Amino acid sequence: MTGARRVAWEVLHAVDTRGAYADRALEAALLRCPELEGPARRLATELAYGAVRRLNTLDWALSSYMERPLDACDPWVRAALRLGAYQLLYLDSVPGPVAVDATVRLLNRRPSWVRGLVNAVLRRLAQERCRLVYPDPAAEPVRHLALVHSHPEWVVESLLARLGWMETAALCRWNNRPPRITVRVNTARVPVEEFTRNLQAAGVAWRAGLYHPVAVELLGPGRIRDLPGYAEGHF
Repeated sequence: MTGARRVAWEVLHAVDTRGAYADRALEAALLRCPELEGPARRLATELAYGAVRRLNTLDWALSSYMERPLDACDPWVRAALRLGAYQLLYLDSVPGPVAVDATVRLLNRRPSWVRGLVNAVLRRLAQERCRLVYPDPAAEPVRHLALVHSHPEWVVESLLARLGWMETAALCRWNNRPPRITVRVNTARVPVEEFTRNLQAAGVAWRAGLYHPVAVELLGPGRIRDLPGYAEGHF
């Protein structure tokens, strides 16, 4: 799904260089790629939002394998490195070699030494990702939590002072959970059973809503307008 990765790459570049909001940058990038279908769009959404969410941790991990500061890299190269690192560290469904190869191919128009650099850094990260050593939680509790959960240190420091270790760690984990969306099925146009069958056919994970018989909770990433039945007013 090279198209999905290219969309996410463009989003990361826009967020980095223009301070763009990730959701607006993603919307614009997807509009430029109308050929992308449901699964590819969901992957693009996961890659873009996930990499932005985990940016601090990605930069820390990448810096361990680079001789020059990440900030000194060309912004497109920096975005590619972050995209590849997110897949390696957080997407178990993507094999390491696939993540590395697909990321390097985004840079086909760049000089060979640039592709070689990205390939080398990501391959080392792929080989050693299970051995990343975070700061000692006893000696550096703020930095440890900030890097493990990709939160600003000032936020972690403030939370630790108010809540203590256990609640701060739990809150940071909760903050990183992708938000889930619940929709109410418009039963005047479609039965709930048919609506959920259409979701399943489109590869959208779901479960029954907790608080209303015609509510459906969506379990995966994606955009509302990409759901089956959006244009028809099924929800």
